[in-house]
Amino acid sequence: MQTSKSNLLLARLVIAVAILLSAPLTAQACSASGQNVARPMNAKIAIYSASGEYLKDIDGALIATNRPILACDDATTHVKVGLTDGAAVWVDRLDVEITGGATTPHACKDKSIAKPDDQTTPATSGIDPCSR
Repeated sequence: MQTSKSNLLLARLVIAVAILLSAPLTAQACSASGQNVARPMNAKIAIYSASGEYLKDIDGALIATNRPILACDDATTHVKVGLTDGAAVWVDRLDVEITGGATTPHACKDKSIAKPDDQTTPATSGIDPCSR
């Protein structure tokens, strides 16, 4: 009985440490720094409250372009953007094209690994990061 309690305590400790170590990574996931709104992706854009509740749709032309993102929220996947009249609203980040921000260079394949009889195009599994 004592061994199972010790194992349970150890398992909880491992989970707690994992959560604490991952906290800085998740805190950095959403950063509006250096990112701009390039354009709205749709004619109508849904706007949301700060808590993530849908409010209404607005005309996409009201989204101010070439202006910085004001804030972002990973919990709701929303970004706060400016409107042409100066107001600020929360929108889904997939409803606006976002440019700028930090990027991580991808290590791309530069040599083929195919046999002479095969096709000599380098391949990857899934989305090819080198195609951008």
